[in-house]
This record gives sequence, structure tokens and C-alpha cells, in this order.
Amino acid sequence: MSAAPRDPAGSAAAGGPGPARYLLGSDDDELLTAVVASLPAGARLLGRPAAGLVTVEAAAPVAADLAARYAGRLVVEPDAALDPLPPVGPGTTG
Repeated sequence: MSAAPRDPAGSAAAGGPGPARYLLGSDDDELLTAVVASLPAGARLLGRPAAGLVTVEAAAPVAADLAARYAGRLVVEPDAALDPLPPVGPGTTG
């Protein structure tokens, strides 16, 4: 995985309106706690959906900095809604 996360649609770096949602993950809970505690101004914790995973709102440069600073110990990826599966039934192909 590269050090910089992909820019999600809507991020400031992608020409969008501003900060975007990112998933931060690590199997080191102490590291994840320290990362959340040191989030810079303008970035904020949105939730903790599962052990080893948090969602944050941040600008793309902040996410890229986190990915570079904690490379190999922290996964930083854009949070995106899952696309619903197309309907499957008689007469459909898929």
C-alpha cells in the first residue's frame, strides 16, 4: 500500500467542498488512541465502529500526513458508502 491514501470524492484536494471521511485502522490499540488524541485542528473523530478502527473527518493533506507518519502501523483509507447490489431475480442478469 502506498503511503498516501486515495483522495475521496468531495475532498478539498479533489476540488470538493472540504474535509472527507476516512477510516483509520490498526491492530495496535494504543497507537490508534494516540493518533486520535493528536488529531490536528480541523480534523475530528466521528466514531469507532469496531475494535482497531475509527472514522475521522479530515482534509486530504491531514490524511496523507497520518499515512506517511505511521506507515506500516496505521491504515488510512477513504470511507465510502457501499454500493447496493443490483436486484437479482427472474429475468435479470448479473
